[in-house]
Amino acid sequence: MAGDTTSGVHMAEILGIDASRRPIVFTRYETENLDLLQGAVDGDISVRKLGDGRFLVLNEDGELRQLPLNALATALLGESVFGTVVLLTGEEADKYL
Repeated sequence: MAGDTTSGVHMAEILGIDASRRPIVFTRYETENLDLLQGAVDGDISVRKLGDGRFLVLNEDGELRQLPLNALATALLGESVFGTVVLLTGEEADKYL
């Protein structure tokens, strides 16, 4: 989980609309990572910084496309978030965004 450590490694994770959490693994190739993020959120991405220094990558048209409300992401950001999102640490955002 983001923020948790497994052998000292932080892992980005996908936060589903059903409050599920699963890891996402990036490659060293920038274009593949963009494709990976767009696939995870099902569309073009928008990045929002959280107050604790982490980042949410979300579908920029989630509300317009009437994607389901993501309660966990909404609670983290403090405003309505629609669809599946990716949660990144600040270090991961610097490296992969």
